[in-house]
Amino acid sequence: MRVLDDCTDQRKSLSVLRRFRRGGSLLFALTLLLFPAASAPGEEVQPPVMPAPPAEPPKEESLESPVVRLSEGVFRIGNVTVDQNIRQVRVRGVVNMQRGLVEYLAVADRGKLHESVLRLDLEPFHLQLGLLLMGLNYGRNLKYQGDPGVPEGDRVAIWVEWTEDGKKKRVRGEELVFNQETGKPMRRTDWVFSGSLEVEGTFLAQVERSLIATYHDPASIIDNPLPEGADDLILYANEKMIPPAGTPIALTIQAVKP
Repeated sequence: MRVLDDCTDQRKSLSVLRRFRRGGSLLFALTLLLFPAASAPGEEVQPPVMPAPPAEPPKEESLESPVVRLSEGVFRIGNVTVDQNIRQVRVRGVVNMQRGLVEYLAVADRGKLHESVLRLDLEPFHLQLGLLLMGLNYGRNLKYQGDPGVPEGDRVAIWVEWTEDGKKKRVRGEELVFNQETGKPMRRTDWVFSGSLEVEGTFLAQVERSLIATYHDPASIIDNPLPEGADDLILYANEKMIPPAGTPIALTIQAVKP
């Protein structure tokens, strides 16, 4: 597995969040972690638990991206935009593959690109942080890839949009995946914020670059709750719906009311 140079720094931040993963203390913990003092719109705030940048440029991209308050309740964490007012996260990326067997709706760069529909331009740690900042709670992640259990956690809806023939097109994330058993697109569902598994303090999503799994993966941040999530031979890229590889996309993760 590929371990980033700054994994130690990342674990320090995660240890703070882990102590407040449940209930009303969550937002308080995030406030302490990300926003130590009030700031005006556009002002950059450095997370206090992150160390200062090294004297020499790191070999890998640093996780220490500034947290920027864009407006009331709207923040940017790296390339992740969080809107607390409407409980929504937005990120950008590209279409990674238009056809073939898939195990992920989305991964980050250097992830399992041979089996993912989309490639998102973000650090996995920032996505997890953004979902927590929205007030979402992650639940029981599964133990291994293909685990037949059902992932647990708060539910989210996923939307993907792009420009086609000069017009904006917006579809549910499930429509980009095709079920070979039913001969139809993946059944509409709300996805599960299972939260990536941590092993001995290592945040696996940051190592594996796994974001949104169609085939159960404990390293992913969001998982598929449907039964076919336990079978790696059923789901394919929906080539009738997906635009050409390289097409820029925007992906929205929307919190779903219980």
